[in-house]
Amino acid sequence: MTKVCTNCKTEKKLEQFYAPSRSHCIDCERRAAKERMKRYYATFRGKAAQALNDSRKAVKRIEREQGVKVEDDLTIYEVLWIFSEPCCAYCGKEVPEQDRTLDHITPIKYGGSNTFDNVMMACRSCNSAKADRPVYDFIHRQQNIEATKQLVERVAARRVTSYYDVLDEWEQQATYYHVEQVKERLRKRMREYRRKQATTQVEK
Repeated sequence: MTKVCTNCKTEKKLEQFYAPSRSHCIDCERRAAKERMKRYYATFRGKAAQALNDSRKAVKRIEREQGVKVEDDLTIYEVLWIFSEPCCAYCGKEVPEQDRTLDHITPIKYGGSNTFDNVMMACRSCNSAKADRPVYDFIHRQQNIEATKQLVERVAARRVTSYYDVLDEWEQQATYYHVEQVKERLRKRMREYRRKQATTQVEK
């Protein structure tokens, strides 16, 4: 049996509809759903929802790659609150709504959590420049004393701890990060050395 889709006006088999009672075919319904999602993610709440989804995907990826459990209780309401901040947490410049991004202060890759006290709103430029660097390393490069002071105070308030405790924690994280970077470079050199040795043995 067949029926005509009232949207594309094409006669199709009933199997090409989600149900015999539906007036639009599956292809048309999927296109419509895609357009609705596109419009939704263009809204302020939609952008916040997308940022939250991306952060949760990052958590799952790190858990899978590193075999660890990452604390993950960030909510859409917290992301909306964070995105309502008008200025970038790192450079202090005002950011248009469409350019606001969610950044993990301590990267998930290096032990950070996906929680309210570990995320800030950052402009695209700062988020991209910081990447997986520890925040202490990044703010030292930025040399923006006022923005750094406000960032530390905000994090200290969220964690109910002192200004200097936050700085001490970030300094330790930076040390750990650089040690891990050195280890990774050494591991890479050893892998290259072993490959060369194996190639030499084969040639002999």
